[in-house]
Amino acid sequence: MLLSRPVGRDLLVGDLLAERRGPEDEVLARELTDSRLAAVLRGLTRDEAELALAWAADPTASWSRAAALLGHPDPAAFGERVRRKAKRLGARHTARAAAARASS
Repeated sequence: MLLSRPVGRDLLVGDLLAERRGPEDEVLARELTDSRLAAVLRGLTRDEAELALAWAADPTASWSRAAALLGHPDPAAFGERVRRKAKRLGARHTARAAAARASS
């Protein structure tokens, strides 16, 4: 496959191969410092979790760009929906953890 082959709107195969870091590198680094990650990922569907991991792998990517990289038919809407859901799940986990610490 040629690196110049289009794989989406404004995206080439070469764009996907430019980063040598794997998604697991960023996720594992965050997992060690942020306990919300596992709780948020458990609350997402498989497609949503895949998007969240793709977004986490590239700190410069927007949610809609990450969704476009995954080939979602409506990346802007899906990216925004998953962003809000992940934020809501993270806030809920943080509130529950604070309540648990306060009641101890």
